[in-house]
Amino acid sequence: MFPRVLLPTDFSAHAERTFQCIAEVPGIADLLLLHVLEAGMNNENRGQHTVETRIQESLLQLEGLKKWIVRPGLAVRLLVHERVRDDVAETILAVAAQEKVDLIAVGAKGRTFRNLLLGSVSAAVLKDARTGVLLVHDRDLERGDALAKYCRSTFAKVLCPVDFSKPSLDTVEAIPSMGRIGEVVLLHVLPEEEHEEPRAIARANAEKRLGEMKDRLEETGVRARIIVSEGTPAEVILGTAEKEDASLVILTRFGKKDYVQAIGIGRTAAGVAEKARQPVLVRYPVLHYEVVTRELAPEEFAIAGEVWQKYHQQTADRKTDRIFATFVDGVPAGVARCRRHPDGLEVDGVFILPEFRNRGYARKAMAALMEAFQTETLFMHSTLELVPFYHTFGFESIPEQELPKTIRDRYSFAMGDMKTAQVQPMVRRAR
Repeated sequence: MFPRVLLPTDFSAHAERTFQCIAEVPGIADLLLLHVLEAGMNNENRGQHTVETRIQESLLQLEGLKKWIVRPGLAVRLLVHERVRDDVAETILAVAAQEKVDLIAVGAKGRTFRNLLLGSVSAAVLKDARTGVLLVHDRDLERGDALAKYCRSTFAKVLCPVDFSKPSLDTVEAIPSMGRIGEVVLLHVLPEEEHEEPRAIARANAEKRLGEMKDRLEETGVRARIIVSEGTPAEVILGTAEKEDASLVILTRFGKKDYVQAIGIGRTAAGVAEKARQPVLVRYPVLHYEVVTRELAPEEFAIAGEVWQKYHQQTADRKTDRIFATFVDGVPAGVARCRRHPDGLEVDGVFILPEFRNRGYARKAMAALMEAFQTETLFMHSTLELVPFYHTFGFESIPEQELPKTIRDRYSFAMGDMKTAQVQPMVRRAR
């Protein structure tokens, strides 16, 4: 599962204890121990000789930490790097990319996510990593019982939250490849906003789907149980982990509502990573989006309303509008509308949600609209910055006077000053 692991250390007491847990991660073939040199050399000790001396001292300390790694056949390599642009987290991520690691293991301590090992470094690594991250918590470092408990049997009882998104389903499918797992608890959290009748149906459906996953896991030799609960996902996951005395929480970094968006880490994964008492394995999924563009039926116009919420208070009219939407794994990313006026057709309401931009979805929505109206003349008021975009669909700039009256009157407030209004009238003539 994780043949190549990067383990950064700052030589703190907690970092040394974290080394005791790494042998519990199954399937490691290569372990890279990394120390990032701190900045802070003054004018008196600058120079290549001093840097080389510090590197050698760090390598000796890393050599001393190898005694905590006890596994026959495990190759251990020692690395010391200077900071990249004076940023420890960026250096760790750069080394992870260069070495093509499958997992970054970091220690986490303190009461909040902001107080992780290496200051805020672990938080930054978790947020920006493009690989799996194992956070080893130790809330009771002075007493030493937390690491003694969890590191002795990290994979004894694994809690795996499932929201039925592709990343969470992929995570469940990957569990058998992790090996040496005592028991897996599959948890689904029902959203709080459901009403009573839909909630009962949702619970039954969740239990059925989790049951099917449980059966498939047990066919591979992994013992499993299912739990369906309700509430705020992160809170329920943390509470269940404590109640079940889980030794490890495994979850994907993206949830059902955020994995299709351009974000670093989902809210639920961040919340669990912040407050969990046991180790947390945040898995980076391989993302394969299903992008579908289609025309909305009139009864689906509320979807466009959801997209337009912050876009000039747009509303859909079943009598005059045809709307085309682009969906990313079922989540609406943007829409394009054509409205029939008494004297012409106007393209308007083309809008992609900010988190989905720069992925070509506006072009997909417009292409579907253009295909539906390929034999008709289309008019529009384009923003100046999008004129080149609409040129690619065959639109050409025209004087305002060439617009049909009802369409022209929509910008009557500009009193003919289209430049000040930041718009350009355009037409795509019938073929």
